[in-house]
Amino acid sequence: MFEHFVRNVTQWSTDRGIYEHSTAQAQALKAVSEVGELADAAIKNNLVELADAVGDVAVCLVNVSQMTDTPFRAVGALPATAGLHSEAAVAAYAVSYLACSVAYKAQLEGDLHWSLMRLHMVCAAAGLDFDMCCATAWDAIKDRKGHMVAGGAFVKEDV
Repeated sequence: MFEHFVRNVTQWSTDRGIYEHSTAQAQALKAVSEVGELADAAIKNNLVELADAVGDVAVCLVNVSQMTDTPFRAVGALPATAGLHSEAAVAAYAVSYLACSVAYKAQLEGDLHWSLMRLHMVCAAAGLDFDMCCATAWDAIKDRKGHMVAGGAFVKEDV
């Protein structure tokens, strides 16, 4: 299922000029922004917003993966979670660390994998299905229109 999500997001991003007009750093920073929403949803124990945020972070990770030609590694068995707030905090750390790795072009594959694994851990702690979070995010963006702004961020059109 995640592979299908990756293909969809890759085509969507290509069609909207994200790969042409943005940067891996801008996409990594967008992931940091989205993980802030994930943290807020975790604090409020809002599972609907948490699922949306997990999917939105995953979209950004796909873009970073594509723009840096860094493949995803499969996420294997997950250890026991430390609870939703702890997992959200570690996910925030992992994604922030990935943004630093993109900036310095270092250990991208490991940090991309670590970020993806931490999203899985957040889902496990919240009782959510990771693939369903990705599907929800895809449903929310698939018909979205917008434009790129200076700095490489995609700004969605108001509907």
